[in-house]
Formats: sequence, structure tokens, C-alpha cells
Amino acid sequence: MGGRKLLHLLRPMLAQEGLSIGRDRFFALLRRAGLLVSSQANPQRTTWSGLYRYPNRIAGHTVTAPNQAWVGDITYLRLEGGRFAHLVVLIDLFSRAVVGWALAPGLQAEYALEQALSIAGKGKVVGLIHHTDHGVQYTSRAYQARLAQVGIQASMGAVGNAYEKAFAERLLGILKQEYGLEGPWADLVVA
Repeated sequence: MGGRKLLHLLRPMLAQEGLSIGRDRFFALLRRAGLLVSSQANPQRTTWSGLYRYPNRIAGHTVTAPNQAWVGDITYLRLEGGRFAHLVVLIDLFSRAVVGWALAPGLQAEYALEQALSIAGKGKVVGLIHHTDHGVQYTSRAYQARLAQVGIQASMGAVGNAYEKAFAERLLGILKQEYGLEGPWADLVVA
């Protein structure tokens, strides 16, 4: 479990004992005790750039309500036997809620998109900004045609710049580092 989450859970118990501790001091305490979750770089390449580029519509844009901007990302999950599955997430930038996700053996981001569209409701996404990296799953003609069909604007950051989709990146990092999603998994089964 991450330090912020742990502090959030411990604060009520500390308050009952008349104790209070700030985030930075709590992290220093965890660091001294060797209890911080360490981040590990993943050597696996996760983005294969597609042919098309779309402007960065999210830079400088202020999101003031849900369904104005979604950010998406994808990660690999290792399966036994050297196989991989792909986890795709779409997050609403305002609420930080996962609005769509998909777990599949291929780069099938359209499943997460369709789930997000069904949750948002028909007509509620016109003008929405859909921000991702330059991956082939997002630049495919079929994916872009679907975005255009429902009135969503494609947006992509600069190559190598993940800042605008940091919330999606962070969610996937938390799932891998704190909840053991790193694998390897026996097989791809979604209940």
C-alpha cells in the first residue's frame, strides 16, 4: 500500500490517541524504516507509435466538469509462458474516475472507449478531449473514426511526454506496485 493511502487510513486511529503527523514527516518515518514502496522501471516498451499525430488540446486547458477530458493509457501484464495481456484505462480528468477499461490479449483500446461511452451517456461527450500517447491502438483509423462519430476530439502529447496523462500512468503504476498486478499471471480470465 502506498504511503498516502496508509496515512489516510491511520489518521483516525492517530487522532484517537491524540497524535498528529503531516505527510512529509510520515514519509520520512517510512523512509527511515525502509517501508516505502519503491518504484521500478519497466524495461518493456509499451508504445508503438502510429502514423498519425493529433494536436495537444489538453495543454493549457482547464477542466471544470466531468466528461470534458479523458486521458488514456495502456500497460502490459505478464502471463506465464512469455505471453502478455494488455490493460487499457480511460480516466475522467475532472473526477479522476475510471470511466472505461479493458483487459485483452491484444491492443484493443476500443473496448475501454465503448465502456466509457456507455457510462457517459449518448450525446454527453460531444466536444470532449480524448488525450493519449501516439500508440497504434489510438491512432488507428477505426479508433479515430469512432471518436469522430461521437464528436470527441483526439489529443496527443509530445513523444516521450506523459505529463498530460499522468493520472492514467499513476493508476497503472499503483495497480502494479501496490496491488501486485505485475504478475506473472497464469492466464487471462476476467470475471
